[in-house]
Amino acid sequence: MSEQTILKEQCGGGGWWQNVGNPGFAYRPDVRNSSQVVTVTRQPSLGLGSDDIFYSSSSQDDIQSQDDNDQQLADCDLDEVQPDVENYVQETHNGDEHVARWQKVLDAFAGNVGGMSGVEARFMETLFSANRWEPVAEVIECLEEGRGKDDTYAELIAKIYEWRYDSRYVSYSSHTDRWDRILLAFGETVSDSTLEPMTAADAQGYANRGWTRWVEVAEALRDIEASQ
Repeated sequence: MSEQTILKEQCGGGGWWQNVGNPGFAYRPDVRNSSQVVTVTRQPSLGLGSDDIFYSSSSQDDIQSQDDNDQQLADCDLDEVQPDVENYVQETHNGDEHVARWQKVLDAFAGNVGGMSGVEARFMETLFSANRWEPVAEVIECLEEGRGKDDTYAELIAKIYEWRYDSRYVSYSSHTDRWDRILLAFGETVSDSTLEPMTAADAQGYANRGWTRWVEVAEALRDIEASQ
């Protein structure tokens, strides 16, 4: 067998598709989708004729999308920052929370569920070494932009991180759990997997206590719930 990648429009005119089972389809020249890129394998031994070829295919759009993704990763300097982060993950002597934070960064780089957001990375920059976290935050923000992440509530989420880590209350689980539930409601990830996202009604209950921080949080959650 010999394989080559060609544009379907190069296969000539007239013809039809014939399903002949594994490993794919027999292709007789046809131009039904000139945007299709086709990897063809000639296998005349099947008795289908010298013009018949097997193919595995992907759309031109898929190939362009992968090219764009590769370029995005290059533009975001991921290759420069990721090796450092992989080293930070190995710093087990700094404790489980340290390792988990950096693993969240790697998940963000890979686009995995549970990855750290750019907003959270920026806040980590204020808590820990800016030399480490600034380039990480820049990469995550760049990747989020390329992936089309909605940043409608980015400013509010940044404030929520500040409130969550308020030094006066951060040692109280009742405080951190409340704000972690809010973060979940805004699509952020938290370490406690048992928590559920807070509802707008719950947030309004805190606002009704005269806790002014919660007024805009409740309003934003109402908007989110209304759009779902």
